[in-house]
Amino acid sequence: MAKDGTKTGGRKKGTPNKRTLDFVENLGNYDPLESLLRIVQDETTPLDTRIKINLDLLPYLYPRRKAVQFDETNVQMPKIVVRFNGKEKDIDEYHI
Repeated sequence: MAKDGTKTGGRKKGTPNKRTLDFVENLGNYDPLESLLRIVQDETTPLDTRIKINLDLLPYLYPRRKAVQFDETNVQMPKIVVRFNGKEKDIDEYHI
C-alpha cells in the first residue's frame, strides 16, 4: 500500500488466497452444514450433542435481538379496580 492508503497492487479485495482455494478444492462435494444436519436428525445422536449443534447454528438463521430501552415517561398505566365481597376500590398507585 502507498503511504496515503491507496492500494497499488496484489489481489483485489475479496479474492481468496491460494491456501483457501486449495482447501475448498480438497473439500470436493463435502458440505459441513449438510453433515451437521444429518447428525442432528439422527435419533441415535445423544440429546446434548443435538442441542449443542442447534444452538451453534441458531445465530446463522436468526438475528440477535437488541435490548430495548424502556421510557416510562410516556406510558399511561391502566386503572386498576379491586373487587372483594361486592365492594370496589380503585388503586391509584402501584405497589410492587
